[in-house]
Amino acid sequence: MKSRIIVILAVVLGVLVGQAAFADHIAWRQIAGGIYTQANCDDTYTNGPWEGSNINGSSTVLNGLFKPQGDPTYYTGRVILIGWADLFTLVPKTTAAGNIVIDSATLLLTSNCDPAPQGVSSVMSRVTTPWLTGPSGTNQGNVKREYSNIATSTPWAAGAISPADWTTVDQVTTPYPLTWGATTTITFTKLMQDLYDNGLNAGFALQSNKDGGSNAIEVGSSEQNNSDRGNAWEPSLEMTYHYAGTSVPEPATMLLLGSGALGLLGFVRRRKMS
Repeated sequence: MKSRIIVILAVVLGVLVGQAAFADHIAWRQIAGGIYTQANCDDTYTNGPWEGSNINGSSTVLNGLFKPQGDPTYYTGRVILIGWADLFTLVPKTTAAGNIVIDSATLLLTSNCDPAPQGVSSVMSRVTTPWLTGPSGTNQGNVKREYSNIATSTPWAAGAISPADWTTVDQVTTPYPLTWGATTTITFTKLMQDLYDNGLNAGFALQSNKDGGSNAIEVGSSEQNNSDRGNAWEPSLEMTYHYAGTSVPEPATMLLLGSGALGLLGFVRRRKMS
């Protein structure tokens, strides 16, 4: 009897350990440090009517400005673009175990507004027009308001970056922090799943939800490592995922199995003492 219980206990614990191990976690930043491993980030913002001063990826600050629909300059608002060109290489869509399932995806951004405009939130959308066409870390210098690819003179969908270049499906709205230097965490699990499901890695667009001034939202870029603020101000991506053939148990199931395993262990100990 005792040996049979020990076998059952070993099987239960094996299932617990094995299933828990199916989930993978990544933490990326352009400069490695702490929990973060190095992964090149492409991030820039497309200028609006200030095209002559277009940054093209060289700024330590990213600005996102909302323009209400109907405004004559609606299509020329500042849009923040962010992505990882080699995402599908680093984390494949499909393995022998099946298609990827995104359990969680979060983007950490640091506020550069002081003070931040009251009542402004960041709106994150999945981009549908390809601009991550070059090596990772180089694309941010190859886009602007008119072109998704300056090198080939390829325009955005509407001739200038606009809502035609992203989808509103599963958009995420996150309150922008009111303190300069504060970190805001954007949870975009469904958006990341959409990106993988559609098989198009064109990154993400961020804008503010309303007109809060010339820089409605302003965050640190991947070039922060070249500034006095350091790499702690860079965008950071964290993601937990598994593949469909290796299902991760729900927390309640894990708790139930764990309780059963502990109960069996206690029973074995009591039998030894009796």
